[in-house]
Amino acid sequence: MKQKFIFIPFLFAAVCTFFSCSSGTTKTYENVAAMVEAEKENTSAISAADLNSLIMEESQVQIVDCRELSEYIAGHIPGAVCVPRGMLEFSPKISNRRLMTIVIGNDEGSAVLAASSLRKLKYLDCYYLDCSWEEWLTAYPDHIEEGSGKEEVVLKVVKAPEGC
Repeated sequence: MKQKFIFIPFLFAAVCTFFSCSSGTTKTYENVAAMVEAEKENTSAISAADLNSLIMEESQVQIVDCRELSEYIAGHIPGAVCVPRGMLEFSPKISNRRLMTIVIGNDEGSAVLAASSLRKLKYLDCYYLDCSWEEWLTAYPDHIEEGSGKEEVVLKVVKAPEGC
């Protein structure tokens, strides 16, 4: 009779383990547009006019440009940090989670997904620009600079001493 009662705690532990492991679900989407729409529900947006106001007021914000480097060099918001979307989660260029963070991309979709990723990495005051890069460029051509800005990396080739 005692052997039956010993078996019950092991059975209970096995059932709890099974249900705790299987409770996580992976969300799937029909296409990218559906994924972007779902992420918009959980991610905050900032309008182009509001971002322009922040720039004019010289507010302390970090602007993350998640376009590719060649696109960033062709034109970007002064002070923006270039972190391509595919490298966003691994980049040390944006590490201050306390600053208001605004993500811009070629279109609203890439910015939404990038801002969503940052939010999951505990960037709590994170927003996506609710317009495309082309719309920003048309509306605020005075807030554009070309080149690599602060992102420019200068590599020095140092000749090794003889005998090495």
